[in-house]
Amino acid sequence: MDNTKLTKFGDFSILMIAYVWVFVASAVSPALGSMAQDFPGVSTLKLQLVSVSPFVTSIIFSVAAGILAKRYDKKSIVLGGLVIYGITGMLPYWATSIDQIILLRLLTGIGVGLILPLPNIIIAEHYDGEPRKKMLGWATALANVANVINSVLIGFLLMRGWRYCFLAFAIVLAVAVINLFGLPKSPPQKQTSENMQAGAGCFINRIPKIVYLLAFYMMMNWAILQLNILNMAVLILSENLGAPWMIGLAIAIPGFGCIFSGALFPQVFKRLKNYLAFAGLFLFTLGSVTLYYTHSFSTLLVANLLEGIGSGLLVPYLFYVTSTKVDAQQYDFSFGIVTGAMHLGILFSPFLQVGIAMLGNTESLRYLYLVTTIALAIATLISFVYERVNSKQQVEVIP
Repeated sequence: MDNTKLTKFGDFSILMIAYVWVFVASAVSPALGSMAQDFPGVSTLKLQLVSVSPFVTSIIFSVAAGILAKRYDKKSIVLGGLVIYGITGMLPYWATSIDQIILLRLLTGIGVGLILPLPNIIIAEHYDGEPRKKMLGWATALANVANVINSVLIGFLLMRGWRYCFLAFAIVLAVAVINLFGLPKSPPQKQTSENMQAGAGCFINRIPKIVYLLAFYMMMNWAILQLNILNMAVLILSENLGAPWMIGLAIAIPGFGCIFSGALFPQVFKRLKNYLAFAGLFLFTLGSVTLYYTHSFSTLLVANLLEGIGSGLLVPYLFYVTSTKVDAQQYDFSFGIVTGAMHLGILFSPFLQVGIAMLGNTESLRYLYLVTTIALAIATLISFVYERVNSKQQVEVIP
């Protein structure tokens, strides 16, 4: 760990990178309806690609960022990624076709991917113990604060037309300026450079298998959470749970839950320790059960809040476990994999829903929620049994 003492502005600069983690989606998805009116005849699939296409390139370049961090200062990579992110994010304002927008969004994903894993890598390098937990928790919380604030901002911009939503990406350039002055330098580890000279393939083979398992957990966490968000409008309107204006509120509630649990992550971790994963999964499962049985808007909000709190505990926990299971020289590539799994989960979510529908030969949302609830319940039980067995083994080896 780098023991360089950071200023409060340095802390703030690191966290501001997390602020634009998911801005690439939250700034554009609300505009798809207006966009469809300006481009009549465009298929629903193409419109959806406008929203999700950046995740295709962000997943690839998230891993690439981990590799680049072995050769170059992470601050330089962050600044380059933010500039690409901000400029290409704004360019669709001048686009004249959906194809142009999709192409530019793919380029935006490159910038997103370059910055995605770096806040967690920098945190792992500059912080340890409680400060590390605090920063990882706040990074998760701030990413969800961004979703709430962005929803309000984009709502106002939509009054002027969908093109203005893309101008909101100027926020990313503002974050770049903040990081130009506040982000600490994070040069590559000396040993990492030597490993790279020995060959990337050998280095990848030395990454612990648990990193890929943690990435899978991260992917499924975001995939299941995204399933809820994707189907919120359909559920509310098809079952008369509320008026159309209530959809935005329902979608924002999981974010509030993530903010709450992310901010309290260090305190919760201190009390629950290794049982924190069980607690997060239990709350996520409880929210999914409530969602399955809900027949009112109030219980829907409770379900979304529980899912948000559960997810908000799991995300920083997975990042923290990653930082403790690999050597400092493996941070770059390991965090690239685990952080990239966030966007992979969002991208995978629609395909997961199709697979579940084919499995049960029904597109019923109740069936979808039942399957996800069972999966979460099994994961919760496995987590509890694993920690119980692991705790007993630790006690037995103590003389």
